[in-house]
Amino acid sequence: MKIEKIVKTYDGSRKVIDNLSFEFEKNKVYSIFGKNGIGKTTLLNIISGHLSIDEGRVFDNDDVMLITEHMIIFEYITGLEFLTLTLEHKKKKIEVEVINEWLEKFEMLDSKDMYIAEYSAGMKYKLMMILIFLIKPKVLLLDEPFAELDILTVKKINKEFQKIKNEVLIIFSTHTSNLAFQMSDEILYLTRKKIYPFKNEFHSNEELENYIEHLMKENEK
Repeated sequence: MKIEKIVKTYDGSRKVIDNLSFEFEKNKVYSIFGKNGIGKTTLLNIISGHLSIDEGRVFDNDDVMLITEHMIIFEYITGLEFLTLTLEHKKKKIEVEVINEWLEKFEMLDSKDMYIAEYSAGMKYKLMMILIFLIKPKVLLLDEPFAELDILTVKKINKEFQKIKNEVLIIFSTHTSNLAFQMSDEILYLTRKKIYPFKNEFHSNEELENYIEHLMKENEK
């Protein structure tokens, strides 16, 4: 998947993204860092096709799923109904037994027949992640993910990401260096005009955090 010379303006003149290019490689989990308001969410919305651009092109984004921090899903159907109806809409034929296995893996089996309106924020997010692992889109985008989830669930998700990353390109935005340290193969520092990529070869979260702080200071000059 590739972005090429993309430009996005707001209010007719304010450039949030200015001539940005980058080619994402398969078999990698990417995390995106950047200052508040730099355009991380805007970039994900452009890649997903939810937001138009003024110039440039996005290639190979025909099968993308974007999961946002406050994802709204139907409230007055059950968790199982949500999964089966969405899979049907996506024309994915998956046996109920397989769906139940995923529900059990994420401790959602006992609540599958509850209305989603009764779910906690964390349960709703787990339901969306189960859907992702069932569908396996070509590109998965997550905007500031996992805030509502406990540590064990995040570890489970990371384990599944490592299994599917040869099939699914995974990109997530975050302000949390520890999350990037644990889950990323490559980390992208975003500015208005350029993406600075670096491999996740850090020995500790503190080392990564110090490097990101260095990039922020360098880009203030």
